Amino acid sequence: MASLGEQLRSARETAALTVEEAAVVTHIPREHLAALEADNLATLPGPPFNAGFIRIYAEALQLPVQPLLDLYYAQAGEAPPAVGAATMPAARRGRQRLLASLLLVVALGVVLALLLITDFGGLTDDGGATNDPDAAAPSIVDRGAVFELVVVSETQVRIEVDGRTLVDEILATGESRQWSMERETVLDVGAADAVTITINGQPHPPLADPGQAARHTWQVAISAAPTAAPRPTSN
Repeated sequence: MASLGEQLRSARETAALTVEEAAVVTHIPREHLAALEADNLATLPGPPFNAGFIRIYAEALQLPVQPLLDLYYAQAGEAPPAVGAATMPAARRGRQRLLASLLLVVALGVVLALLLITDFGGLTDDGGATNDPDAAAPSIVDRGAVFELVVVSETQVRIEVDGRTLVDEILATGESRQWSMERETVLDVGAADAVTITINGQPHPPLADPGQAARHTWQVAISAAPTAAPRPTSN
């Protein structure tokens, strides 16, 4: 009867694999495979590891595993592990995999909950929307309306007038900006209570609750938009 190493080497050669290629396929160090094929079992790490190497190598070469393991224990003069000892690690690994799966499910649930809280954080307890910067409907003003913004507490301010950025910076307390518009103004502030706004000399209501970032849009009424001059007609 051929030895363990002879059977492994013959199967590898039949599969047209070199030892180096077999090492890549099995992820077993080349020197361990060479030792197995040479029946040089004394240089291998030890029975538990050696049995694992043989199992992986046999499966890669499509050889029956158990007869090769029996042959290994006979050649090495080692007693095969008891059935209980062999099955308990597998059961333990199964419990570990189950625990890891449960932990993964819990972690995904936590992430999902955080995402839901973030997405729906703009709702109040009664289901109404809070001061979402993008939620307020545009205010309608007359074309050419004059705006004045006065900073009462340092904050970030961005003002876009008719598609052009007028201001995008942190303004200090006491600074002010004035502008007029033909079509649209979009205002972003870091804190709603850090600025006051007047339009044509009339104070504008607060954009949001104190301390909240806010965005508001003012648009010119369609009827107030400039129209093309009539073409002259010839008599």
